[in-house]
Amino acid sequence: MRGIGIILTILKWIILIFIFLVTYIIVNICAFLVFPVGHMQLVYSLLAILITNIIANMFMYIVPYSNVAGYHGKAVIITGCDYGFGHLLARRLDAMGVPVYAACLHPEENGALELKAMCSDKLRVVKLDMTQSSDVRGAVEFVRATLGENSEYTSGSEVIRLNLRVKNQLPSALIEKPPPVHPTEIQTSISPSSAVKLNTTSALANYVTEAGELWAVVNNAGIATYSEIEWCPSRSYQQILDVNVLGMIRVTKAFLPLLRKSSGRIVNMCSFTSRYPLPGLSAYSISKFGVLAFTDTLRYEMKKWSITVHSVEPVLYRTRIADEASLLRDLQRQWDQVPDDVRSEYGELYYQTYQESLRNHLWKARAPGKVNEVVDTMIEAILSSSPKNRYVPGFVGNMETWLFSLLPSYFQDFILCYGYTTTPPLSIVKKDTTRNENLFSMKESSVSNSDMPTLERASLYVPTCQDCFAALSICAVVVALFSYDAQCFLLISRRNMRAGKCIKEKRNSLREL
Repeated sequence: MRGIGIILTILKWIILIFIFLVTYIIVNICAFLVFPVGHMQLVYSLLAILITNIIANMFMYIVPYSNVAGYHGKAVIITGCDYGFGHLLARRLDAMGVPVYAACLHPEENGALELKAMCSDKLRVVKLDMTQSSDVRGAVEFVRATLGENSEYTSGSEVIRLNLRVKNQLPSALIEKPPPVHPTEIQTSISPSSAVKLNTTSALANYVTEAGELWAVVNNAGIATYSEIEWCPSRSYQQILDVNVLGMIRVTKAFLPLLRKSSGRIVNMCSFTSRYPLPGLSAYSISKFGVLAFTDTLRYEMKKWSITVHSVEPVLYRTRIADEASLLRDLQRQWDQVPDDVRSEYGELYYQTYQESLRNHLWKARAPGKVNEVVDTMIEAILSSSPKNRYVPGFVGNMETWLFSLLPSYFQDFILCYGYTTTPPLSIVKKDTTRNENLFSMKESSVSNSDMPTLERASLYVPTCQDCFAALSICAVVVALFSYDAQCFLLISRRNMRAGKCIKEKRNSLREL
């Protein structure tokens, strides 16, 4: 399979080079027809590269990928399966016949119960709180035991020993009776020295999956909050970092020994905010920056073990993490806890417009029907025989992110802040009102301009370095275009003059004859 993957990679590069050459030739022909004079090979090459990238993205998005061989025996553990992307991913992989460990924070609630009812016996629901090291270690022991790596068989007494201690002991149905039809949810707390004895080998059939190895760890679980930095308490930052970053690190490090044996892969759920933070999402953006940094660093370090690490970076989709009601409740709770002096500086009007900006931001989220774009991308990252390091779900999202990365930071800031609340805080409104009243009174009293307060002069627009650079860049482009047109005009006029001289000389020679 490695040889086939190398051949497919070489073919992809050959196709890309062929597309680039064809595009370059077409661009040169069109440019020659429009501008028959002059040489702008660098511009043509850059334009050909841009067009090639667009065509390549369309090609890679349309062409189906090939799955790894024997994926029906490769187990996958997914965090955050209570709802959202993780829930749908677990169901899709189970429908494909992949053994799945669905890690849920609340295994007794609707999300986990739905997985038990609708999925096959290959799916196991595991309780996992990523902030608790004991839960993480217990999940590792359960996966290792159900894969059969630490199981001991004694045929005479039909005793099975699992290096696992079940919280509050196992249900009696698993010890005395045949196993139930639905997958068993096991809440584990680790105790390496303890063992549970099952008096029947039929119970093992319910615990041990058909998978022979753990193939992938999908770090999908995450939480978010929408609030300004001055309103967001430190414990919210700590909670988000503990789940999104430290919890992911705990899970990844705990499962690395199993992944080394299978030379598997790790898929981390990042975000658009991993590269471009958004106002109001400081805590979430910080955590996703950390996830992306951890993903890249881990990919470099795991190459020696043939473990591949991949990031999935979707834009905003309408899942439970983007639920408007819960985010507004959390925002209201944080606003109520803001000190009175800070609240008086902002004012209620600013807070209400901030709530409206949150609604507008969530309104831009992609529809629930588009969520399958992300799930399809995650499946490709898990099962593709030649996965990419970075995935941006959906063709539109991929192109938007790529085009956005080409913009200068000045324009990126403008786009990211567009739609954010523009209502000034109450304290600034009061200052502006006081200043305007003072200016009006000073004008009424015929005060000279030299005696005007510095506030009026300070309110004048002062261009920044970025503004100057942007203006110079625009001027340079305009000058270059005009100079190019002037060059073409001069060359054409020179050729016409030379042609006119030749015609005159021929006429004079004919007259002499």
